[in-house]
Amino acid sequence: MTNFSKPSSLRFLLPAAVLLGASALLAMQPVGAAETDDPESGRFELRRDGDDFIRLDKRSGQMSICRKQSGQLVCRMAADDREAIEKEFDSLLERLDRLEAKLEQQDDGTRERHSFRWDDEDFDEFEKELDDALDFSARFLRRFHGKMKDWRDEFRDLYKE
Repeated sequence: MTNFSKPSSLRFLLPAAVLLGASALLAMQPVGAAETDDPESGRFELRRDGDDFIRLDKRSGQMSICRKQSGQLVCRMAADDREAIEKEFDSLLERLDRLEAKLEQQDDGTRERHSFRWDDEDFDEFEKELDDALDFSARFLRRFHGKMKDWRDEFRDLYKE
């Protein structure tokens, strides 16, 4: 039998503990730590979409669809409507500018007739008329609802007998 003495077992215990600690630290390292600290490393984001991947360029906003072919990811630009939307937006802004300029040129008083101010006296009168109409409608609906309840009770009593 082998006689294990204290000094010889401690001799192997210390290097084993150091090796175990170092391997634990390496195992706890994130996967991204193996990459370089290049500022471009966080530029792209990959998301799985079924069998494909979608790659987003965080800087430009461009999207690509990537597929596995022969063990490699092959990315193609996705159809992006951003340019078309920006062109449409610019054309709408130009149209708005033209319409506002045309409205500014009108001096025949129609502009005042179409303008609307919330603090106008006419608005206060309109608001009062609207409140009266809504009160009338509420009273009508309450009466109608009451009448429907009465008819329901009458028909219920009629069919009980």
